Amino acid sequence: MPEPLDVFFSYAHVDKDWQKKIEASLSTLKRQGFINIWTDRSILAGDEWEAEILGHLDASPIILLLISRSFIDSDYCWNVELTKAMKLHDIGKARVIPIIIRPTDWKETPLFRLQALPKDGKPITTWSNTDKALQDVANGIRMVVEKIRETPPQVTKELKQTNAQIPYTPDYTWDAQSRDIIIDWLAVEYPSLKLVQNSGTPLPVFTGPKGRKICVEIYRWDTRFRLPSFDSLIAILKTMHNGRRGVLVDSHVAVLIFPNDVSAKQAAWEINKNLVIPMDTTIIVGYLSVTFIMVSTIGRGFLP
Repeated sequence: MPEPLDVFFSYAHVDKDWQKKIEASLSTLKRQGFINIWTDRSILAGDEWEAEILGHLDASPIILLLISRSFIDSDYCWNVELTKAMKLHDIGKARVIPIIIRPTDWKETPLFRLQALPKDGKPITTWSNTDKALQDVANGIRMVVEKIRETPPQVTKELKQTNAQIPYTPDYTWDAQSRDIIIDWLAVEYPSLKLVQNSGTPLPVFTGPKGRKICVEIYRWDTRFRLPSFDSLIAILKTMHNGRRGVLVDSHVAVLIFPNDVSAKQAAWEINKNLVIPMDTTIIVGYLSVTFIMVSTIGRGFLP
């Protein structure tokens, strides 16, 4: 049986009552186990709210945009969530569905090329019977859900097999350039670190405060695949221990490199939410551009 599809709601907070009504109209799909709903109300105290939003946005195959003047006026809805959603739609990773809440000139925006709900893009507030408008929205979303569920999960199977075989490719020998970029970045970001071991071993070793030895392990995620599973992250992090490859140190630094900021933020979110980082370990998550761009540092280990 296919897994439930994640449905992401993007909306202006002034339209939160409409979001709740639309979510309620999808109750049958939820009861059937066809979908899971995510909204920003799912963010807990202490969570990094933007990492949560972008992570779930990137992972959801169905993205609902609740369109109104307030949505278009919101810089975050428009410049961040909508922009990202359209990119995911254009590469075939998500289905973006505009739901027109209140009258606005949305057809003069990039959304004009998408089929909107309710029928003919008629704003919900202009229907004489609101329940019929909401049911029309629910029917349209059901058609999309059923179509996605009927699609053979060939990509999903391939990704699971790939993750099981090589969840990450260690960046020790085959990508010296990115390895050097990381070493240079560490030297700039943490000037008290001194590189003492580089050539002759796949693991760069630095000395830090009080002469402690800090081993740096670099993992790079292949751009052909989607976000690695949480199990893959655990498998990598559990391999970090003293004596690995004959390198005896006081502390470990794992640098996890992802193709872009969105995938890096999702990985950081998974790690923060699910892992207890050992006292002697620091995890640095980021991506390569011209240089290394750090998204998150988790745990401090012996980094200065």
